Amino acid sequence: MTSFPTTISDLKEEIDNLKEDIKSFVEDNIPTKARPARMRLSELCKKEIDSASHSWFIKLCANIFDRHIPNWFCKWWTLYGPTIKILPESYKKLYLEWIDISPKLTRLQEDNIFFEGISVMYFFIEFSIPWIMRWSIEVNTTSEGFPCLQRVFYTKFWSKLLQKNPEGKLHGQEILDLINVTIAVL
Repeated sequence: MTSFPTTISDLKEEIDNLKEDIKSFVEDNIPTKARPARMRLSELCKKEIDSASHSWFIKLCANIFDRHIPNWFCKWWTLYGPTIKILPESYKKLYLEWIDISPKLTRLQEDNIFFEGISVMYFFIEFSIPWIMRWSIEVNTTSEGFPCLQRVFYTKFWSKLLQKNPEGKLHGQEILDLINVTIAVL
């Protein structure tokens, strides 16, 4: 039966032993001892993970507004959704105009249903603006100094919307037109 540390000093000793075990594992299982152990572990994980693709094209349909947006989705958005930073200038400019006149945002503020990022979420949903989301695994350390694997999320604008089709029209022109018309009507 495993005994658990009962005092602070026992716990510190267990932690030090664990750190040594991890260091020994890294030293025994990862070649190129001239580099720090964390770098070698990072390289090993990178080789294992690079072969898998962890990226998604995401586009939400504006029909989501037909019902109340669930709280779980709002929480997901705050953790993994895109931010205004990924938008190109043409979209940012329209976003800044839209947030001042959007009746949906005004209603949310009146109902006291507002959180940081909700205006960006509504902008992406209302105009069905697609984006790319991906994640990767990185080796890091906990606040206690233990090595750990972390999933890091990235979002970026779908750059195809800024490219021209064979007729010379932007692929995303219909989205820009929709935003402009919506702003003009409001």
